[in-house]
Amino acid sequence: MGWWPANTVLSYLQPFPAFACMALPIISYIDWHNRPYFEANAEEAIRGADLVDISEYYSRSPSSGFWLLEFGERFIGLIALDASLDSQNSVPAHKSPEKREKGTSSVATIRHFYVDEPYHPTEIQEDLLKHAIKFAFEGDDKLERIEVVGSSMSTYAEKAYKKLGFRVLKEIKRIGILRWKVELYSLDRSTWRSTL
Repeated sequence: MGWWPANTVLSYLQPFPAFACMALPIISYIDWHNRPYFEANAEEAIRGADLVDISEYYSRSPSSGFWLLEFGERFIGLIALDASLDSQNSVPAHKSPEKREKGTSSVATIRHFYVDEPYHPTEIQEDLLKHAIKFAFEGDDKLERIEVVGSSMSTYAEKAYKKLGFRVLKEIKRIGILRWKVELYSLDRSTWRSTL
């Protein structure tokens, strides 16, 4: 087969492609197993009623907001906190009513939370989350609790939730080949006050 290396240094890498291609079926299986969850999650986020008209959707409650974090001209992250009366619903845009009620619910939901990976070590995600929480609780006294669905795949978000007082209410499910946890986190007003 001619796989035995010649006397040059680079010739020792000659057998590598034959052994590396053995990983292709493993990678294909992992992708096949994990893809449905990630596609469903992405579709749910993209088809959400909140993304049809962001400013209109998040202006229905004084405790709701959508914030972009930028450094100069560079996008770093975002957070979207929904405290409207239907904040517990995740109805796709095509099934949601045209006219939505204004007002504040007792439970708010963090619908989107993202910080670009190079900025995770700076812990800027904690500042972004802290700002949204403060805005929500100070916006309306009706708001008693903030909830968010978090995953063990987003370690930066999990650390921020726990550091700011969120506690795990329940494990929703496990996903993927590595059985990552998807959990419901909650922060109530009294816990938030004690961390100030």
